[in-house]
Amino acid sequence: MKDELARADALFADRKVDEAMNTIGGLLERAEGNPAERDQLMAWIVERVGGEHPQVSAHIALAGGALVEGGASATAIGRAIVAPVVRALRDAARMIGYAKEHGHAHSHDADADAHSDEHDDSPAAHDRSSGGPEHRSADHEHSSADHQHRSADHQHSSDHDHDHVGDDVHEHVHDHGDDQDHDHDDDDHDHAVEIFGFALGEDDLKAIAAKDVAAVRAWFSLEMWYRPAVACWTRDLTVLREVQANQELRDAIGVLGHESPTPHWLSVLIETLADAPMIVLVPELGEAWSFTADGVVDMGQLTVLASKYLAEPLRRIGASGVATKAELAVMSGEAEQSGEGGYSSSFAFYPIEASDPTDGLPRDGIVMWAAPGGTGSHSLPGDFLPGTLPSIDGVRVLVMVGPKAPGLRFVRIIQSARMFDALRAEIRGVKKLPDPQAAQLLQLARDHGRRVRAS
Repeated sequence: MKDELARADALFADRKVDEAMNTIGGLLERAEGNPAERDQLMAWIVERVGGEHPQVSAHIALAGGALVEGGASATAIGRAIVAPVVRALRDAARMIGYAKEHGHAHSHDADADAHSDEHDDSPAAHDRSSGGPEHRSADHEHSSADHQHRSADHQHSSDHDHDHVGDDVHEHVHDHGDDQDHDHDDDDHDHAVEIFGFALGEDDLKAIAAKDVAAVRAWFSLEMWYRPAVACWTRDLTVLREVQANQELRDAIGVLGHESPTPHWLSVLIETLADAPMIVLVPELGEAWSFTADGVVDMGQLTVLASKYLAEPLRRIGASGVATKAELAVMSGEAEQSGEGGYSSSFAFYPIEASDPTDGLPRDGIVMWAAPGGTGSHSLPGDFLPGTLPSIDGVRVLVMVGPKAPGLRFVRIIQSARMFDALRAEIRGVKKLPDPQAAQLLQLARDHGRRVRAS
């Protein structure tokens, strides 16, 4: 293997990425079932994944992701890719200014941009591209086209089958070993790209590369970086928690938003609930329930799991029953990433600020939330990320209501699919809080609602 790795080094140095990746692809096959060679190859990858050329580094990282998906430890490679991912995001962010300077603004259909106040609950509404996740219900206050941004981004190969739960499922199957045709040498891209509504053609990219080739390279590397990142960070929760605490990474992701697959998928992954204490208020019963959520990505997943673990209060507010064993297995990670059908949920969750100051029941049109598929002010949709909820004394608080609550006017269909294939999820430690504590929390919710309405 030593000679082949030396050959790969030489090919990468000559920017012969296709040939280099062919060599690595052969080594990946050899490493299957051979721990010694697998470890040797992984050590080589970890040493080189932080190189200055972001596309070369991303190709090398893809090979590391393939090894992880094959059973190798995700720890070293998961930590090693953090710095080059941050650097690629920061360098790529300069393309925003260049796009405005060199690009051509695209006109948008006003109807497509307008929020409609209609709740599209069709499972076909979410389309994530390149990740592996699958979406849940597409009931954002935008057109369904806005939702077709999700599921496509989540199904990466091997383990990038991040499936979004609820709205749609996008399958982007990327083969780590055979990704050689992305031979993006410097700036020779013969296709146009669009960045924040500005289209750039080949000539534009060449002009930009002439003064900042690092930015161009970094932008195109973002087509790849999320794949090894997801493969590694969903398999090592210690590394995932480190990544979640990395403010530099969060800031770099935030600049680019959902403009490219890597910031899009990582913006979802870093909000995963990890050993997160939660409280659910049930104003119809005057109760509060606490639990810990771990590995839960979005509200669709949380809703299906809650149908089992909060079945007792849900029964008393007349909500839909417990999800099937198959649906629960998909959402917990005990089964394949996606299954047949979906769960029909007649109960819903709201942010605490939506609570009415008088009766404590949440109302629509009070709190504007943001989810990967858009914004809205009704109950939280399937793709909403509960990890983005502000914590109150270290706890995230939700308000849960059944089908008889005022304003609850639709059943949400949650597709049987979870966001990230390798990520296991659970709700544990469920308990009903003492009545005095519940009363204090319900009053807190009314106070939050009063302040929001007064502002």
